[in-house]
Amino acid sequence: MIDFGYPSKLQLSGSFAEQKHISLEATGEMMMHIDGSTFSLNKGVADTLSIGEWKYDKLEFRSSPGEIEFVAEQIGTSFNAVLGWGYFSQYYIH
Repeated sequence: MIDFGYPSKLQLSGSFAEQKHISLEATGEMMMHIDGSTFSLNKGVADTLSIGEWKYDKLEFRSSPGEIEFVAEQIGTSFNAVLGWGYFSQYYIH
């Protein structure tokens, strides 16, 4: 999923990080859903990530327990990652 309103480069679902055995650590930060409910923010590092023909090593990402899964259920589309504005801001986009 692409979310230009998400400030970080990458968010992975908590279940995907767990499935891939990627360690997460708490950031102490909280995020807020549009309905006002809050959730904790964790961080991790993906050893490698490929997006099309681009490949990244040691890419830091954010993750929140159940957050992506919650949104995926709301929209009826399964996904495990969000590319945010932090990713696209490094490119000239038109």
